[in-house]
Amino acid sequence: MSLPTVADLKTHLDITSTKNDDELQDHLDSAVEMVEGIVGPIGEPTTVTETHYNVSSDVLVLRRMPVAALTSVSSRYGATTTPLTLGDYELDPATGLVRVANGYGFYGTYTVSYTAGRAAMPASIWMACLIIAAHLWETQRGAAPAGPLATDDSFASPGLGFAIPNRALELLAPYRRPVIA
Repeated sequence: MSLPTVADLKTHLDITSTKNDDELQDHLDSAVEMVEGIVGPIGEPTTVTETHYNVSSDVLVLRRMPVAALTSVSSRYGATTTPLTLGDYELDPATGLVRVANGYGFYGTYTVSYTAGRAAMPASIWMACLIIAAHLWETQRGAAPAGPLATDDSFASPGLGFAIPNRALELLAPYRRPVIA
């Protein structure tokens, strides 16, 4: 499943007119960014290269997850970069943690290249994008019911706004990136 399109959002909202397509695209782009902030990359897998400076740890924590695969690991000392053997490292794709297979730690500066993202987008992530985009669209249109009895998370009560409805967060819950303190 690929990223939701404006046509998907219009179907979700029961909109047939094309006059607001640019604005709907903006809402959809914002929703995708919000979802990626919660679950990591959701589009096609992309190659990421990052450098971890002055590491002294049992693990390297990759910044973008889920991680599909490690591409390369190298250590750097001054201007000299030394490629390392990928088989010497273990990857936890869900958390983005890289460990040295023999139990040793990381000491120094390391550059890691990897593929981040999902080969296929789960249906619940796709639907969460549409729910958030629709919510952003509807709340700006004044569709929120007035009064204290409005408890459905589809609408924002006057003065009490939120960007991500609870039902979207519930759909994303199984895919949330781990929090590392």
